[in-house]
Amino acid sequence: MVADNYIKNWHEVVQHVLQEYPNEACGIIDSDNIFHPYPNIHSDPLHCFELSSTVFIEHDLKAILHSHTYDQKTSHSASRDLARCPSFVDQESQISSDVEWCVVVCDGEGVDQPIWWGDYNHTAPLMDREFIPGAQDCLTFIADWMYQNKGIELPRQPHSEDWFQNGEDFMSELYKTWGFSDINSSEIEIGDLVMFKIRSSVVNHLGIYVGNSMVAHHLFNRLPVEELLCKWEGYIERIARYAKND
Repeated sequence: MVADNYIKNWHEVVQHVLQEYPNEACGIIDSDNIFHPYPNIHSDPLHCFELSSTVFIEHDLKAILHSHTYDQKTSHSASRDLARCPSFVDQESQISSDVEWCVVVCDGEGVDQPIWWGDYNHTAPLMDREFIPGAQDCLTFIADWMYQNKGIELPRQPHSEDWFQNGEDFMSELYKTWGFSDINSSEIEIGDLVMFKIRSSVVNHLGIYVGNSMVAHHLFNRLPVEELLCKWEGYIERIARYAKND
């Protein structure tokens, strides 16, 4: 997704973010796709951001933008990868705001293109998106597939990057919240949810059955794929079907 095709004054985003570095910069995007910079009034602007409440009445708000920063001279590549991920608080706040959010990463010399989340009508191509925890992962893949193919909006759920490594059985509760119910594997149909345990004590990955014995899913640090479900037979924990409207 090319940033300056969506944000009309992208150069002002870059200017503002670089000017505020190493603090987090912030601002809003209005309904005309124009970025408006605003001061970060948080008490810890190096790690967090906060917008004045007046911002939300001054514009027809379409999206909220903020930066994550790191120092490329003292940090390794993992720091940049982590900076690209919406934090748990970011995800939680996006849901509360009920508008789209994006994060841009800045190392003091340049600004990466924005990573968007929170709007089903503005997403990266389903089968051609990189893996970014919290923004483009197996959960958002399922949610976007259901919206694009079934017209169903699954509620966004905040999650940390390493929840399953701590033994948190997040997905086993999530699928019920979403409105899925267990079915027998012999009954599987297009649109059914496939839940996996991959080298984990809890369910830590989701896929969607797309017919012809194929599952579509988005694995960590890979592009989404469609492949034979039998390849993952030893990792399948359960199959579930969306039944909220039944």
